[in-house]
Amino acid sequence: MPSYLNIFIVTGAAMVLDVITGIVKAGATGKLSSKIGRQGLFHKVSLMCVIALAVLLEYAQMVMDLGFVVPTVGAVCALIVVNESISILENLAEANPEIAGGAFADLFSIPRPKKKDEDGAPEQD
Repeated sequence: MPSYLNIFIVTGAAMVLDVITGIVKAGATGKLSSKIGRQGLFHKVSLMCVIALAVLLEYAQMVMDLGFVVPTVGAVCALIVVNESISILENLAEANPEIAGGAFADLFSIPRPKKKDEDGAPEQD
């Protein structure tokens, strides 16, 4: 079985960065909550279980000698990294509305902050 160390490092780093940016977002928006944080940690543990299942399936393919191996670990980790990257951008956009106003955020459907009139109230559409 190939070494997955680099894949696990990148995936783990994306997951940790998502947790950090989630805490930053919660602090910036005044929504810091242990309940929501716990749900986020359960989500991360479930992602780690999915990775473990992918490792098991890839190992089982070799043990059963099917004649081929489908690279499940790389595919699963790549999907997790993409999903975590989008979540990181969403967290940063909520924590810092200037990010949400950029063209890069449009790629990920991050809503732009509402424009305000001269009194500071949101403009009507």
